[in-house]
Amino acid sequence: MKTAPNPGEDWDYKWVNKNKMLQLYEGADGVKTGYTKQALRTLVSSATRGGRQLAAVTLNDGNDWNDHAKLLDYGFAAYRTEQLVAKGDAVLDYPFAAASTLCYPFAAGEREKVDRRVDLYGPDTTDYKLGYRGKADVSVKRSADRRRRAAAAYAVAVSDNPHEGGGLMVNWIWLGMIGLSVLFGAVNGRVQQVTEAAFSGAQTGVTVCFGLISILVFWMGLMKIAEASGIVRRLSLLMAPVVRWLFPDVPKDHPALGYILSNMSANLLGLGNAATPMGIRAMQELQKLNSNPAVATPAMCTLLALNTASITIVPTTLIAIRMNFGSAHPADIIGPTLLATAISTGAAILADRWYRRREKRGAPPVQPPSTAAPGRHAAGPPASF
Repeated sequence: MKTAPNPGEDWDYKWVNKNKMLQLYEGADGVKTGYTKQALRTLVSSATRGGRQLAAVTLNDGNDWNDHAKLLDYGFAAYRTEQLVAKGDAVLDYPFAAASTLCYPFAAGEREKVDRRVDLYGPDTTDYKLGYRGKADVSVKRSADRRRRAAAAYAVAVSDNPHEGGGLMVNWIWLGMIGLSVLFGAVNGRVQQVTEAAFSGAQTGVTVCFGLISILVFWMGLMKIAEASGIVRRLSLLMAPVVRWLFPDVPKDHPALGYILSNMSANLLGLGNAATPMGIRAMQELQKLNSNPAVATPAMCTLLALNTASITIVPTTLIAIRMNFGSAHPADIIGPTLLATAISTGAAILADRWYRRREKRGAPPVQPPSTAAPGRHAAGPPASF
């Protein structure tokens, strides 16, 4: 019973809680009794012990007080809350870091069966604009063909802040190269040459960048005009049958195919700067079809091979670089580039087909992500991952 003073009167307010669990069960802290015509007698109770809060719900249970005590006893005895992810941890093989800590209740033997899958957000979503890059679903495998997936409450957001977690591996590679250069220069007594080369390279890089801006802006503008006039769409329609043949395991209407077509169209015109973001988006969409985020799918390998060895009709960037360094005939590179990239693209496609056939003969096909119904809920708010 709770009491509160009643100003101006000689009696106090009194509230009597009819939930017997508050007196019967150690650690009980709620929640409510009730009755409806369809559910009949209902009871929701919760209890907190050792920093863990569990809840029990019954409908039309004539012995609900005792049953709730048994259910809560079982929950506290059978499950232990463990930290699954700490803030700042690296997220699988992604260049992301966990944005907060996630704790999860495990039964005996479940901790070793944890599986995770990351779904990336699109740049138009609110979460992306707030600084998050995706969510990770945590699941506990029960057998080879059945898994208990965690509910949406376990979805965890990921942040691409390289200062949290492992950071980008490429940063460490560049740091290692620079550090080794300075070290070897010091050992050989050539620190001055290393310093001069660093400043000279930085100056050259800035000069080349300014030289590339004009021609890249020109071609990007033409690309935008071609897009507005429908030329890019028609080119994509012409290439669509080829793309579906190259990516047979991607559903016909999946968004990844649109990004792949845009990436290939930009590469045909030698616009690597425009092709890169489309390639990244295509990879993100293909990752959503990936049942094992730690291993690239055949479609992802095909895209990487084509993006690396793509046939180029107009090598825009190379022409700009040759113009910047005073070439008398900067466009002479078109013929040799077209021949070289045609050969490299053919080789990439042949290798891709060979590896695909070998995988089909030697390994089972990749299964789509599990769509099993959500399982039990963990206590506490969703974590960020």
